[in-house]
Amino acid sequence: MNGAFDEKATTWDDDPIRVSRAAEVASQILEVIAPTRDMHLLDFGSGTGLLGFGLLPYVASVTFADPSEGMLARVDAKLREGGVARGSVYRLDPSVPTLPERYDAIVSLMTLHHVPNTAGVIRLLAEHLRPGGWLALCDLDLEDGSFHDHPSEDVHHGFDRELLVALTEQAGLEQARVSTAFTIRKERGDAMREYPLFLLTARRPRV
Repeated sequence: MNGAFDEKATTWDDDPIRVSRAAEVASQILEVIAPTRDMHLLDFGSGTGLLGFGLLPYVASVTFADPSEGMLARVDAKLREGGVARGSVYRLDPSVPTLPERYDAIVSLMTLHHVPNTAGVIRLLAEHLRPGGWLALCDLDLEDGSFHDHPSEDVHHGFDRELLVALTEQAGLEQARVSTAFTIRKERGDAMREYPLFLLTARRPRV
């Protein structure tokens, strides 16, 4: 899987819909978490950092975490080209994901359905939030398996919203809210199919 994303990294940002989707999701996250200039944020499964770069102007720093070396190379190049000193990259171990520190907010866009252990990764992210920190996950609603161009891909076919809310609460988070963030449209056969994306936000208690 990582090799496939490595190959796609150099042209990932050429898709205007992908870029606009990340910008829209970033805007919705900003409305919920009300970021401040002293916040340190993690973009989990960052890819080329489209979501994290959309949030970077509003926080102290963003760590871009991804298992793909190719994707992180693009992030690093964008940071250097833009002269951005408040961003850093961290390579995730896809077999046993770990995180280097705690954060004031952890965000993710279209990553969760690639992670086999959904409950485990939500616990991991919740454990690495500072008191009062926000989790914001955007991903696919339940779908019939037709979303991916290659049906054999080993991914979740979206998620049940109520189940994810329950998992965040089991991980110790509160104030869970879920809404529709974006709709992806794809041609499937003779028809145009719609695949909604949810935005789930929840917060770690302050005490």
